Amino acid sequence: MRRPTQAAFLALLLALPTMAQADIDANAYTESLREAFNAAHPDLAIDELPMVEARSPQVIKHGPRDQDPGKIALTFDACSQLGSNRLNEAVLDKLRDHQIPATLFLGGLWMADNPELTRELHDDPQFEIATHAHGHPDLTELTEKDIRLQIAFAQLMSYSLTGEIPRHFRPPFVQYNETVTEIAADLGLKLVHYDIASGDADKDLSAEEIAAQVLDNVQPGSIVVLHLHEPDLATAEALAKMLDTLEERKLKPAKISDLLALKGTSD
Repeated sequence: MRRPTQAAFLALLLALPTMAQADIDANAYTESLREAFNAAHPDLAIDELPMVEARSPQVIKHGPRDQDPGKIALTFDACSQLGSNRLNEAVLDKLRDHQIPATLFLGGLWMADNPELTRELHDDPQFEIATHAHGHPDLTELTEKDIRLQIAFAQLMSYSLTGEIPRHFRPPFVQYNETVTEIAADLGLKLVHYDIASGDADKDLSAEEIAAQVLDNVQPGSIVVLHLHEPDLATAEALAKMLDTLEERKLKPAKISDLLALKGTSD
């Protein structure tokens, strides 16, 4: 049974699979989750709880193909690490220098370690914030309750820092199943997959190889996965090698929300 279409965000977080049938005080769940998040992140405590509207489960692998000129989405994951969460500043510099819009899938712990940067990125109209779970586990190996915690804590982190609840989510390792997709939908999220994995997370790949992987496969509507959190990756150099070719092919980067707003894909 699907949960109500409008519910307290934190109540959904702790909800058990039998919540719809059980005699449970939703307010108690709401308050206990607020306390749990605030205890984990006292400097980012939430006083008021956001509301979300559940949606139908959906996995987005690409945008509309029939476009002229074509738009694509260059998306960047900032994966949460157990130690310090870093930034590949050269990637941001390259995006800003070329005024390339992008969707940034930020991990909850990454945001916690980079609060001012998260706010800065949120306030920059060139970018849009999406989430990438709180830590970086394979969600398909977790219980339903822990999946909810992973997805929703990242949402709450964004809300605490920016005042906004993102609409798009990408699971760590892009691993998902029906349960992950349904829980994301319960929390008001579309699950964003991809049709091009750039391979930039592999430190053995050169910038030339990463750029070739993208340029050999890109087409209108493509969603490309790249990374933002690791300074040692060749992502920035690969961007430099692919941007001119994308322009020559009349493939214009766009944020996920703009790509999906095109005719042929509803958002």
